[in-house]
Amino acid sequence: MRNTFLGVNDVVWFIGVVEDTNDPLQQGRVRVRIHGLHSKDPLELKTSDLPWAPVLMPTNMGGFQGSGYSPSGALAGATVMGVAMDGVSCQYPIILGVLMGNNMADINIPPGPFNNLEKKDLPKLKQDACEGYNYIKSLGYSDAQAAGIMGNLIAESGLNTNAYNPAGGGQGAYGLAQWRGARQTALRQFAASRGTDQSDYATQLAFIDQEFKTTEKKAADAFSTARTPEEAASVFFTKYERAADSSGPKRAAYAREIANKCSITS
Repeated sequence: MRNTFLGVNDVVWFIGVVEDTNDPLQQGRVRVRIHGLHSKDPLELKTSDLPWAPVLMPTNMGGFQGSGYSPSGALAGATVMGVAMDGVSCQYPIILGVLMGNNMADINIPPGPFNNLEKKDLPKLKQDACEGYNYIKSLGYSDAQAAGIMGNLIAESGLNTNAYNPAGGGQGAYGLAQWRGARQTALRQFAASRGTDQSDYATQLAFIDQEFKTTEKKAADAFSTARTPEEAASVFFTKYERAADSSGPKRAAYAREIANKCSITS
C-alpha cells in the first residue's frame, strides 16, 4: 500500500528561493520557487501560482490560538530548505530552515516537471472529457482518480473510442485505453452483454471499472491509494496501461488539467 505521508514513503527534500512573504492568512507562510522542480522563468510559472509553504517554528513556540506567534523571518530572496509532506505532488511543502550565506538562485539544476504540469494544454478530443470524468466518478471513484484515468485516456487515444493502432501485431490496439489481445476481446463481450456497441463511450469507461473488479484487481488495489490527480495518473499508467514509454509526465499533466477544468463544472 502506498500512502503519501511523511515517513511512510521516500521523503522529497527541496531547496528553493522565497519569492512572496505576504501571506493573506498572516500565518507566516511563504511562496518558494523550488530548484529542479519549478521553472526559473517567472513568466512561465508565476509567483502567484506557487503553493504557500508554512514555516517550521521552534519547539518553544506555542503555535496554538496565536500564542507565541512570530513571522518566519525569511526574507524574499533567501534560500531555504524544506520537505514535501505529500511526496512527489509537492503541494504541501514545509520550510525547515534558511541556508545562510550564498544565495543559490543560480544553482545549475535543470527544471523539473512542475511547470510542464501547469502549462500543458489538452489536445483536441473526440469526446467530452468532463462527461467522462463525471461518469467515472458515478462509478465510485474520487475526483483525483477520475482525473487520473481521464488523463491517461487522453494520452492513449484523444478520447477516440474507435482509435486503432496496428503496431505491435495481433489485433492491434483499440479504444480509449488501447486494449489489446484478450482484453480487446473482453471489451467486445462486455459491450454485447450491455447491448451496446464496443465503441460506446460509457461502455468503454465502464469496462475499465469491470477490469478493476475482475482481471485487474492488483492494479485496482494500487490505484485505490492514489490521492492526487498526478499520483492517480502515474498508478493507472504503470499498473493498468503498463505502457512502455516515457509519457508519464504528460499523462499527469492532462490529469491535473482535467481536475482543474471538470471539478469546477461538475
